[in-house]
Amino acid sequence: MNIDNLSSPQEIRIRDLMTDSFVSRHSNFRGLQTLVDASGIDNPEDISNEFFSRFIGAHTAFGSWADMLRAASIEFSRHKLGY
Repeated sequence: MNIDNLSSPQEIRIRDLMTDSFVSRHSNFRGLQTLVDASGIDNPEDISNEFFSRFIGAHTAFGSWADMLRAASIEFSRHKLGY
């Protein structure tokens, strides 16, 4: 187990969580950029709005953006721990 990789607070970029592999496994999109482009949002801050969350619910294996983010965070943590 590689607990040292998680021992201090870190800022994790959304692209590190939502890898192309993760997005393509859970949707019909090649990666985060194609997913965001398809949603029609123009402003990066809109990624946390209700419209985007509903888009995620309709076009991915997740019910909402929060669900997708949670799953990506768990996968990221497991990878960092060596699982």
